[in-house]
Amino acid sequence: MLEKCKTKEGLCECVDWKNGTAADWIDHIMRDYEFDHLLLDYHDLEKDSEIRLCQIGSCNKCGGQICIGSALHPCELLDDTMARIYAEASKRWRWYHEDENFDEAFIQLFRGRDQQVARLWLDLVRAKAAALVPGEEDARAEEGQIL
Repeated sequence: MLEKCKTKEGLCECVDWKNGTAADWIDHIMRDYEFDHLLLDYHDLEKDSEIRLCQIGSCNKCGGQICIGSALHPCELLDDTMARIYAEASKRWRWYHEDENFDEAFIQLFRGRDQQVARLWLDLVRAKAAALVPGEEDARAEEGQIL
């Protein structure tokens, strides 16, 4: 299941991604990368498995796919795992979509029943945030915390 981001087919070939320098990669991404979507590549959300968050886009020069991915490791508690995924995915999403609602995009990252889990988790987070003392929610939001 972790093969989606590892495919070599249709990838950008403008720079040497395997043996090139970080400076070349960064320069190319800064100049020629166009964000398309996020992809969550995982087998399950349990501890000791790997979750890969991929920021998928395309090269403006050759049209090839560019995937900027990072591995996330599930926590002991599912709540903490969901918070970690939300925080990392939200950062990447908001870089390109400042004013758009991320919550639905977050839910769509998951498959099948996990979408229901993500929706319930978001509902719980929002309910906890609504129960906070007035003003406390704003202070935490400024710090970048969900709760």
